[in-house]
Amino acid sequence: PNKVLMISPSSTSPDLENSINSGFFFRTSPSDIRSAQILADFTKDKNIKSLAITYVDNSYEKNLSKAFKAALESYDIKVTKNSPHVSGKKDYSSEVAKLATSGGDALAIIGYPDRGGKEIIQASLDSGTFNKFIFFDGMIDNSLTDEFSEKLNESFGILSGSKKKGARIFADLINKNGINSGPYI
Repeated sequence: PNKVLMISPSSTSPDLENSINSGFFFRTSPSDIRSAQILADFTKDKNIKSLAITYVDNSYEKNLSKAFKAALESYDIKVTKNSPHVSGKKDYSSEVAKLATSGGDALAIIGYPDRGGKEIIQASLDSGTFNKFIFFDGMIDNSLTDEFSEKLNESFGILSGSKKKGARIFADLINKNGINSGPYI
């Protein structure tokens, strides 16, 4: 509003579209609506006809789940359940059981491995309810492949990023300095 230029590497909220159109706000990452559409495209290409969604119970993940659900439904992919989970619990067996009763070819997890994502995968595998998982960028983490390895072979996800020279230089710089950026480099 004060005509101060801002460039954000992480503002993905669709609510910022009006700010972008002002000419003073720019973002280097895609909108959640675009990310949701891309993941829905992959989901369709993988021949998944129905799935359940769980997300960390906050406004960011809730809005991302809504955008993903809308994108899936545009392809006639049925969302059997779209429900939140509380971050940081040790056991998600009851949440997974509720998701499983609604059915689905896969489980989409919108969150982070260290905020329940890893435990939801474990509860799903232990109960035999889901063995195919769909991930947004926050769930893309080497700790999952280290822990579950081939059990994730049917799973997939998306991660925004660049393979351009500047991105590689930045990644090398932070790695040399022991900075863990997770998937966001």
